[in-house]
Amino acid sequence: FAFAPQPRPSAEPAARVDLFRRSQGPQDRASFEVDSTVREKELQAQRIKEHVAEMASAQRRAQDVGRMLQDNTRILEDMKRQLKGLEMQIAEQRAATQLLEQDRDQLRAEELQLQEQIRARDVAFNELRDNRDEIDHELTRVLSEGERQKNAMESSSRDFARQTYSMHEDIDESRRRVAE
Repeated sequence: FAFAPQPRPSAEPAARVDLFRRSQGPQDRASFEVDSTVREKELQAQRIKEHVAEMASAQRRAQDVGRMLQDNTRILEDMKRQLKGLEMQIAEQRAATQLLEQDRDQLRAEELQLQEQIRARDVAFNELRDNRDEIDHELTRVLSEGERQKNAMESSSRDFARQTYSMHEDIDESRRRVAE
């Protein structure tokens, strides 16, 4: 504290007016001077008591302020520790976030690769299906042609067999005529 308490005038001097007596004689003057000296000493003593009381009060206030300062210092230290703990948690969370972001980016890249593989397989599958359809169409055409040729050959064979049979009968008929 930058200031010292100043003594306050007491209300008591007005109550002790009986110390100041006015008398006419020299003895009364000495008595008046003694009374005034006593009164002055009492006032000084009263001021000293008040000053001591104010100093004690100021000391109590200073002690209270000191305790409050210690409490606030402790609270500040606790808050600093909490802040450090929170900063560490934030750093851990940031590191975890970075790892998760890296995992996410890696998974996205893998997803793109898998989608590309699926597209390539779809293209290959469509090509295989188109090739199969062409082969089925060609096979159907070849089988139809084979069936048509088979039918034509069977028909030719039947015609040939009829012609052969007819020729054979003609030969037999000619032989019979010649033999007759």
